[in-house]
Amino acid sequence: MRSSRSKMETIGFIISIPATVLGVLCLLDKINPAFLGAVVVMSAVSYLLCGGISYAFKAMMKIAKFGWLVIPVFPFDIITGVIGFAFGFYILLLAPAFFTGKKYFGNDQVQLNY
Repeated sequence: MRSSRSKMETIGFIISIPATVLGVLCLLDKINPAFLGAVVVMSAVSYLLCGGISYAFKAMMKIAKFGWLVIPVFPFDIITGVIGFAFGFYILLLAPAFFTGKKYFGNDQVQLNY
């Protein structure tokens, strides 16, 4: 059985794995923050090759809405929404393996028929 995935999608997903590892290490301050530029480039390349950017934007907007709805008082809801949006954008750049993996493995879910 031949796989329906292209080689470019596979390469994009493989690139996203070290980008996520380096992004998490940058987040935890375990490595030099100079690697952050490489993480952003690797994330962009993996999103271009594999896809999954729509999943990432949907997740980013859900994080922002959650931050906006946590505190429904006027000046604070805008601040929490902006902080949630920034956090979602940070996750979009530093953890591309989650979103490219959802795109890469999304259609291959096992269905059990009884």
